[in-house]
Amino acid sequence: MDAATDNQENLRRILRKGYETKDFDYKGPVQWDASDKKDRCELVKDILAMANTLGGHIVIGVSEVPNGWNWEGVSDAQSKTFDSTKINAFVQTYSDPPINTRVHKVQDAGKNYVIIEVPRFPDTPHICQKAFPDVLADRALYVRTDNNESAPVRSSADFRIIIGRAVQNKSDELLQSIRSVIKGSVGTSATTSPDEFGKQIAGCREIFVKRNPLPNEEFHFFLETAFIPANFVARRFDVSRLRKTLIDASVDFIGKPFLFTDMNQPNLLNVFEDGLESLWYTDDLFGGKVLDFWRLYQSGLFYKKELPWQALQQPNVAIYPDVAQYFGIAVDCLARLYEPLLDPIEAITFRATMTGTKGRRMVNGSQGLPFFADYTSQIPMIQVEQTHSLAEWKAGILDFAAEMMIEIQTRFNWIPQNDSGTKGIISRTLSRTR
Repeated sequence: MDAATDNQENLRRILRKGYETKDFDYKGPVQWDASDKKDRCELVKDILAMANTLGGHIVIGVSEVPNGWNWEGVSDAQSKTFDSTKINAFVQTYSDPPINTRVHKVQDAGKNYVIIEVPRFPDTPHICQKAFPDVLADRALYVRTDNNESAPVRSSADFRIIIGRAVQNKSDELLQSIRSVIKGSVGTSATTSPDEFGKQIAGCREIFVKRNPLPNEEFHFFLETAFIPANFVARRFDVSRLRKTLIDASVDFIGKPFLFTDMNQPNLLNVFEDGLESLWYTDDLFGGKVLDFWRLYQSGLFYKKELPWQALQQPNVAIYPDVAQYFGIAVDCLARLYEPLLDPIEAITFRATMTGTKGRRMVNGSQGLPFFADYTSQIPMIQVEQTHSLAEWKAGILDFAAEMMIEIQTRFNWIPQNDSGTKGIISRTLSRTR
């Protein structure tokens, strides 16, 4: 596949996301028409808000309908009116400092779409420097809200988040400059190829099958977690450092730590040829079996596979609050685990996989309480992932965890997703450290 084709495939994946987030927005078919200034200013507001939050993408040609989204596309004439130079010239009359977007054209299923790529602000948030009636306010600072809308900052909490991002962005820039000075032209043994991490993940799966203490039980519903750094170095961290990091990062929110490192059971944490591992099995926690296996490699890769307790209690369901808790605790663990190991600017991919999901119903509690609608997955395996810098993961634990959970809800045919409910569950969970 050549670079152009690969880029079009990436754009199609963006296009087909299927739900809105703080860094993703759908707009119905419009054109960048000099005669309709209000529509253009509505887009400016979204661009300002997205740039002040996480950056992201605005897709033109998808309209919201009662049961989801209508991928109707834009006409050839509408598509031709979108141009990066024209859009940026107009946006910059309203934005201080300027924003430089990128415009992408993509075809999917015979229809045209426009994707506006919005960069996150580097160190200074973007202020609206010019008003437009009923759309833009002079001197307003726009952000994306928890409801995925573009609105002026209205709370001190939102303002603190923006200031925190600005400080972190500047710190990351300084760290990168210092690193460049120190390293100079000296090469590094790191590689960004995912192949080596992929081999380690495949090895973990094989080991789990061999060591599974319940080989005769027909369990299919597993949660698999992988934290994958951007760079691969086989012996990047020594084992003693990893052990201390694991113990420090082990936090109990729900009665069972995500990283089980009980000092009263030292046999659960063992050294293997290039890292540390734990295999924990019990049949007396919450009245059901618990099977939890994880490995942390000297390369920095973390892999975990667990059998959710509801797999035994409720064989054909996935319990919504429990899965939401899982994402919140997992992202919190990622931030704690890598804070002493990696630079804040290094990217980390969090890949979550749920197996045995075809025909599985998402319910509202351990008693199997149904929702108003039937949320049942028709997909045998669900996999979601996000990649952010360590600094971003730390600053956005709640938002990123909720976004990943929303992707899971989508694959269980839960539309529209319960964003506020998910954030409430995660927030309450992370506030009750044991």
